[in-house]
Amino acid sequence: MIAPLGSLHNELALGQPGGGDKTMIRAEADAKFLRRILMLLVAGTLATGLMAGLATVKAERAIALEQVSQ
Repeated sequence: MIAPLGSLHNELALGQPGGGDKTMIRAEADAKFLRRILMLLVAGTLATGLMAGLATVKAERAIALEQVSQ
């Protein structure tokens, strides 16, 4: 259980360690969460770029076929 904010301040004021290993575990969990979010953003950006590229190629081919048929 995470200590309430007031008790954490009291522990720090008294020079006692506050949180112990919980702080490190929380920091690692935060880093893992942020890494996942970053990877999702990277994957989304790559997917968007791929779809835009395919749409561009498809449009260029349609224009080329239209010009050939005229």
